[in-house]
Amino acid sequence: MDGRLAGIGLSMRLFGALGHISRDADLPYSNLAHRAGITSQSTRATIAMLEELGSGAQPARAGVALTAGAARTGPLAAR
Repeated sequence: MDGRLAGIGLSMRLFGALGHISRDADLPYSNLAHRAGITSQSTRATIAMLEELGSGAQPARAGVALTAGAARTGPLAAR
């Protein structure tokens, strides 16, 4: 699985974060960190990486959400 994710520019950490975010559109950083077993600071860094990749993950209030156009735009969509 790692090889397939690497082929689209993702790691298991990034893929896992996308999964958590997709299930809860207004997930606070602290809850995402708890679910992933990482610190809030690492969560912020993970979200920043997803934003750079064009995943559509963006801060929403105190939490995180995926944008509607994420599947159609950005580097990840083209892969």
